[in-house]
Amino acid sequence: MAAGDGVTYVPYTSVVNHQVHASQRSLPGSYHRTLGAHPNLAPAFGAIKTVKYVAIDYGYQHACRMLEAMHWPLETVVLHNADYGGGWPDRDKLERMHPASLLKNSRATLKTLECDCWRECSDVLDTYPVYPQLESLHVEGVWCPRSAQWAISYPNLKRLSVHTLEGHFIESGEEDITELAVNRSLNVEECLKQVQRWNELEHFSGGVADLYLLGLPCRIRSARIAMSARSSQFFPAAMKAARPTQLTLIIDDELFSQPVPTYLQDPSLADLQSLELVIRMTPGRSRGIAGTTEADVERFLGHVLDALLRISARELTLDINCDTNVIYPIWPSSSDGSDGEIAWIISRRPSTPIPPTAIETWCNDVDVHALTRRCLEEAPSLERAKVTVDRNMERDQNIPDIFFPEHLRLSAAAGNWAEYKHAVETDERDDWRWREEVCKAIVTLNIKDFSRYGVSAGKDVHARTVWTRLVEIHKPRRRCTGLLELFKPRPFTKLELVLLAALVLLRLLLRQMEKAVVECQAGADPTIRIAGAEAGYYDDLLLSSYTRGY
Repeated sequence: MAAGDGVTYVPYTSVVNHQVHASQRSLPGSYHRTLGAHPNLAPAFGAIKTVKYVAIDYGYQHACRMLEAMHWPLETVVLHNADYGGGWPDRDKLERMHPASLLKNSRATLKTLECDCWRECSDVLDTYPVYPQLESLHVEGVWCPRSAQWAISYPNLKRLSVHTLEGHFIESGEEDITELAVNRSLNVEECLKQVQRWNELEHFSGGVADLYLLGLPCRIRSARIAMSARSSQFFPAAMKAARPTQLTLIIDDELFSQPVPTYLQDPSLADLQSLELVIRMTPGRSRGIAGTTEADVERFLGHVLDALLRISARELTLDINCDTNVIYPIWPSSSDGSDGEIAWIISRRPSTPIPPTAIETWCNDVDVHALTRRCLEEAPSLERAKVTVDRNMERDQNIPDIFFPEHLRLSAAAGNWAEYKHAVETDERDDWRWREEVCKAIVTLNIKDFSRYGVSAGKDVHARTVWTRLVEIHKPRRRCTGLLELFKPRPFTKLELVLLAALVLLRLLLRQMEKAVVECQAGADPTIRIAGAEAGYYDDLLLSSYTRGY
C-alpha cells in the first residue's frame, strides 16, 4: 500500500519473531520474484543483526546473494532444494551454492545444518571455511557426497545423519553395486590422504549403504542403522571402522526371516555395550507370493541371544513391531499387459477374517515379562533388558473403528533400571473398551493424544495423575482383573474457558506484531529497511518458494 512522501510499505509476514514462539511462515507467492523485483531487499534482510534460524526452500541466486550479504549469528540453517533456474548466468554459481561457502559469514556461530535435496552445487571447493561450533549435520536426498571435506569444514562435528539417493535405490534393486564400491573407494582414499580428520563421532544415523559409501575412517560411538536384505551385504565394511558401543538396527521382516542373522556375529561389534533391535514385520506380505515363508520368531531370538554371548553387551532392547495395517498384494490380470507386476495397497483388514499368520499369533500370545526374564537368564552379560511387542486387538463390532485401537504395544523392562513396568501404548482415542485378557497385567497405560493421561493398576500401585485438577475417575464398562481406574480429562470450567479465550486473543495480537514493514524511500539512492530490525526484534527467518523459473 502507498503512503505519503513516496514511501511504500510492503507487509512481510515471513519474518518470524522467535521470542513469541511464532510458527514458521513462508513469503507470499515466490520470494524469488519478490527479491528480484526489489534489488535492495536481499541486502536489507542481510542487515538484520539477530537472526539465529533460517530455512530456505528452492534457493538460488537471490537467496545466495542475501546469505552472502548477511552477518547473522545463525545457529540453525535448513536448506531445502537448490534450484538456480535458467536465469543465473554466473559461472561460479555452483561453488557459491555449496553450503560451506554459502554460509561462511555465520561460520563462527552455526551449530546445526540440514541439507535436503541441495544438489545444485559443486561437490568440492578449492578452500573450505571452518565452522568450529557446528555439531550436527544432516544430509538427505543427494548422490554420494565427498565426505572428506566435512572433517575440514566441521572439525568438531558430533552428530551426522546421511540418507543418499544410492541408499534409496539399492532397496529397489536399481543401483549398480560396482559403482557403489568405486564411490566408496574414492571417499576412503580422500579421507586417508587428508591431514585433518575426525577421530570419533558421537552418533551416526542413516542406512547401512549410506555409511558404507561415506568411507569414514573414524570410530562412531552410537549408530542408528536401517538395513534390509539387499543392503546387509555392506554391513561388515560399514562397521569395520565404526566399532560402535551403542547400536540400533532397524530391520524388516525380509531380513528377519533369513536363516542366521550373521550380521550380529560381526567382529566389529566386539565392543558393543548396548544393542537395540527394531524389527518391522508386515504379516500378510507373503500371502499369495510363491516361495515366501513366515519368520520363525523363536529361532531368530535364539540367534540374538547366542550373539549376545559373543559380544558381552550389557543392555538389550527388542522392539517387535507387527504392522496391523497389512500390506496385501493385488495381482494384475493378464489382460492389462502388466503380467509379473504387483500392486501393493495398505488397508485395514478385509471384512472377511483372514487366519492370523505365525508372526501375528506369536505377537498376540507372547508373555513379554517371561521373554524379558529369558533374555537376562540366557545372556549373563546383560544387566538390562527391555522387550516391546505389538499386540493386535480383536475388534469389538459394537465400537466404531475410529474409536478402537488397531493394536497395543506391550513392553516390559527388567534389570537394574529404576522401575519394572508392564506398559501399554496406543495412538488412538480414549473412547473404547478394554478386553479383559489385555488388562490383566497392566501397570501403566499411556494414551498419546492431544493431551496425555495415565491408568494405573495393581495391588501395590495407587492410581495417580500429574494433572490432578483436570481428571475424573472413570470405571471401565467391562470387568477386568488388572485395570482398576481410568483417568480422563473432565470438561473445562468457566474460569478455564475464559483463560483459554484470553490466550487465543493474546496469540492473535502477537501475530499482528510479527508483521515486518519494508520502507521503500523514493529518491536517487533508494534504501529498504525492515521495521524492528534495528531493535533486534527478529530471530527466525523462513524463505519458501514453490514457483520455479523466476
